[in-house]
Amino acid sequence: MIEERKAYIDDSLLMAEKARIELQQVKGEGDQIIANARKEHQAILVEAAQLREKLVKDAHVQAMVEAEKVIADARLMIHHEKEVALKEIRLQVAELSVSIAEKVVRNQLSDSTEQQKMIQRLLDEISVPKS
Repeated sequence: MIEERKAYIDDSLLMAEKARIELQQVKGEGDQIIANARKEHQAILVEAAQLREKLVKDAHVQAMVEAEKVIADARLMIHHEKEVALKEIRLQVAELSVSIAEKVVRNQLSDSTEQQKMIQRLLDEISVPKS
């Protein structure tokens, strides 16, 4: 009986040692899993930060391109409107010049002697080809 008891105690001690070793292995595996999870977590955070930076940079570049396009379109529109305004001003200046010239000529040619002088002067300016 003592031998049986001793064998039982020895077996219990062996099983306890095996359990302790298994527990250490499980604990080691658990620690490894936690370490891997932390590494993955850190990698995910780094990847997310890089993605965020890329998205912000891409959005900034796209905004700059859009802004440059809007500015170029605005400049083109301003240039076009300026040309239209200049043409309109030139037309108005031409109309005013003709109107003023007409009034001046009417005023100068209001009497017949002035008309005769102008006709004579124009005739003098015309060169007659000599044959």
